[in-house]
Amino acid sequence: MKKSGDGVAILAYILVSFFWGSTYLAIKIGVEGMPPMFFAGVRFLIAGLIMIVFSYIRGYDLPASKSKFSRLSLIGLFMLLGGNGLVVFAEQ
Repeated sequence: MKKSGDGVAILAYILVSFFWGSTYLAIKIGVEGMPPMFFAGVRFLIAGLIMIVFSYIRGYDLPASKSKFSRLSLIGLFMLLGGNGLVVFAEQ
């Protein structure tokens, strides 16, 4: 029996697969013309701005307290630097 959300789940899977897979192609092309960490920084700055605009449109709030915001920023920094920054550097 097919559920009503199956089509949305399949579409989400296809979109994630496409964008995740195209990331490595974009990195390969991007590091040919820019330093790797600069390229990664520009990508994530653009992505972050898109996410902030999307969140604002949807009515989500940013973390209110300075300690929560700084903790989340530190976690994000380590995830981006360790998770993707080293991949960009390796593809150089």
